[in-house]
Amino acid sequence: CEACCRTDDCGQCDFCKDMKKFGGPNKIRQKCRLRQCEIRARQKEDKYRRHRLRQRHRVKSRHPEREERVRERESGQQPQCLGPGCVQGARTGSKYCSDGCGVKLAANRIYEILPQRIQQWQQSPCIAEEHGKRQLEKIRREQQQARGRLQDMEGRFHELETIISRAKQQSIREDEEVNEGDGEEADFQIFCVSCGHPINPKTALKHMERCYAKYESQTSFGSMYPTRIEG
Repeated sequence: CEACCRTDDCGQCDFCKDMKKFGGPNKIRQKCRLRQCEIRARQKEDKYRRHRLRQRHRVKSRHPEREERVRERESGQQPQCLGPGCVQGARTGSKYCSDGCGVKLAANRIYEILPQRIQQWQQSPCIAEEHGKRQLEKIRREQQQARGRLQDMEGRFHELETIISRAKQQSIREDEEVNEGDGEEADFQIFCVSCGHPINPKTALKHMERCYAKYESQTSFGSMYPTRIEG
């Protein structure tokens, strides 16, 4: 054909304006419209028509009701309203004679479908609900443990209060305790490890440290001078 024999682009069509040589972004990437083959274009058109015919044949075989409606529209007959118990004809471009018939049909469908869906929702377990129940049980356990601890602490607090009240009621005798302590300390004595002398328990640590430091300073291991400790 003439389009196949042509070598120059027109530069005016949308495909030429998209080309880089004419300053376009090169997104469509198609030949010039004047250089496109006419035979291939006809073949594509025929193929598209056959495809549409096949689709129509399938729709006819699958949906005969639609074909009847199309025939009624083409013949000029007015279709009947789809509303429940309605005998009037439908409006042009609609399936119902009025908005009320459409609302009635939708309400009937909802009342038929909704109870089944509600049963399905009730039967299916909710994960969020189970998770919430587990958290509630955990919180209740923690509350019970906290209450038990509080009761134990209250019992101990009352015991301490009773002990404090008893201690406040008793009278203290300072003179007798001081005298008894002095007598016990006088009877009880400790002997020093280093020197062997009897010492008072209150000053025992100081005396032992001094004795140890004294004898340690007097001893000389491996020196040329003799030890000055007697005995």
